[in-house]
Amino acid sequence: MSSEIQDGQQSLVERVQEAYDSMGRGANFNRIMKGIRSLSANNEGKLTAEFTVLEEHVNDKGTIYGGLLAALVDVLTATCVKLVLPESRIVSIELAVSYLSAAKIGENVFIEANCVKAGKSIAFTNACFYRRSDNLILITAKQQLAILSDKTRQEKPKINGIIEEKKKDLKIIWPSLAIDGGGIYLEKMKGIFASMSEKNNFYKNLKNINVLCAEPPFLVISIILGEEHLNNGGTLHGGFTASIADLVTSRAVQMTESCPRVSVDLSVSYLLPAKIGEEILVEGKCLKIGWMMAFTEATFIKKCDGSIVAKGRHNLYFLRNLQNKEKILNEK
Repeated sequence: MSSEIQDGQQSLVERVQEAYDSMGRGANFNRIMKGIRSLSANNEGKLTAEFTVLEEHVNDKGTIYGGLLAALVDVLTATCVKLVLPESRIVSIELAVSYLSAAKIGENVFIEANCVKAGKSIAFTNACFYRRSDNLILITAKQQLAILSDKTRQEKPKINGIIEEKKKDLKIIWPSLAIDGGGIYLEKMKGIFASMSEKNNFYKNLKNINVLCAEPPFLVISIILGEEHLNNGGTLHGGFTASIADLVTSRAVQMTESCPRVSVDLSVSYLLPAKIGEEILVEGKCLKIGWMMAFTEATFIKKCDGSIVAKGRHNLYFLRNLQNKEKILNEK
């Protein structure tokens, strides 16, 4: 009996690995699963995995990009639900990540993910990422996913937000779009986003972004969805959404405060799907910038009708001690 269970578990691990390898070779945003090694998996919704941090995983500071970690949580926790309900169709509802430490190129990361409960319509999951060398926790995360029934699949999503007419002026609904952001901030942000396509780190995944407005406290960008932004269902990938929420809010803070900063927590609520060819406007907004913390939000908007696709919250911590240390070294 024990041998049969082990054989079954091994077969399940192999199937998960085949799925991740296939994702890694694909053209959509699931390509981030390249290099993920599945270690264990069972039909109770538990899995473990690992990967080695490469240049393609890090930010400009050389540490693993927070948006990538959120994206991996999105895929791994969805896998946990599929282990329990293999025939189900699922979509993300809410993703939340807390950042506790960092990992650098060459370090190995160990992952535990678990489907805590799968009900009739909602599944609850969590995940924890560790640095292999010292078992230090890098992030803790949780995600809620909707389990779609046949009836749910046939229903068309209702337009959310505050509009009554599809042709209503977006500048009335979203005041940031009416700002004349043609000053020094706009040129600086355009240069920063344009340079991303030339990088070999994770930012190379965030191409073809057009900066529309850059005027504190707002940063507004535009993305026309292509295959590289989608999931296997052909809609905007939840992990890509989280990555952009991380990026646009962090850059919004950068316009006002140049101090080095790190993510504390990031959360995203997914409200509507978006498909290839649709133009998505993303508004990053600084809610408050204090001495030690910055509080921000991101709103994803369909340009065609102003409906809200997703809402994100991102809190960041300023490394004031590091800034003072660098200042002293420069003065010497």
